[in-house]
Amino acid sequence: MFLVPQRRACAFWFFAGAAVGAAVPLGMRLYERVFMWGYVRPIGEWLFWPTSLLLYVSESQSATTHAVLFFTAILSNAILYALVASVLRRGSLAVLAVLIITIWIALPPSERALVSRFSKHRSDLDRLVQLATEDSQLIWVGSSVLKTVDGHQYQSSGSQSVLSAARWAEYRRLLGTTGVHDGISRDPTTGDVFLSMHRSHRVDPAGADFGYVHCAAIPQRTSGSLPCIEDQEFSDKGGYRWKRLDDGWYLYEVRRQ
Repeated sequence: MFLVPQRRACAFWFFAGAAVGAAVPLGMRLYERVFMWGYVRPIGEWLFWPTSLLLYVSESQSATTHAVLFFTAILSNAILYALVASVLRRGSLAVLAVLIITIWIALPPSERALVSRFSKHRSDLDRLVQLATEDSQLIWVGSSVLKTVDGHQYQSSGSQSVLSAARWAEYRRLLGTTGVHDGISRDPTTGDVFLSMHRSHRVDPAGADFGYVHCAAIPQRTSGSLPCIEDQEFSDKGGYRWKRLDDGWYLYEVRRQ
């Protein structure tokens, strides 16, 4: 007698989980491909669509193979969610809450936040570009590492020969104030300056390099970074996305493929 309600409850959680499991990947693709609001970070796929790993079984796929793998990944995700929901029932809601909190903590700043930070710290960012341009012997300045155009690398010891302690202290202060945690690099050929907020590694929740780039004033340029060459308000191509912030300034993101 009591088995009927239990079976109904189990069926409810099973089909509810399956619906959510199928809706999640479809929602991700709508977000990326239809509404074009950006792209889902790897950690988002890892946590909410673990079966998306099927999409990366091969680097070169035909359209048919990709379509088959895509729908297989959706179906398997729906089954996975259904099984978890039918076993944990209300506990699956707690699991979902933990996943959402994890995403909230792990994700990097949004584009809106980076644009706001640029406006707030514009003078400090300009000063970093000025320093990098003046210190043409350097191609990279971080909080703990210096790299020179001739391929040498310095930490605190021995760095006085290429950069004074006071000068490096100013770099460190500005890097901390602006949130350019990974450092600043200058292209010795073009003079373009990259202010890196984050550089991706092999396993990385952000899955991208992003930050600001300042383009040196070069008429009719044919070399350098894509934002500086193409001089467009916005672009998203080949894993490289950028947006103009002001004359010579862009927000960039290079997605790890």
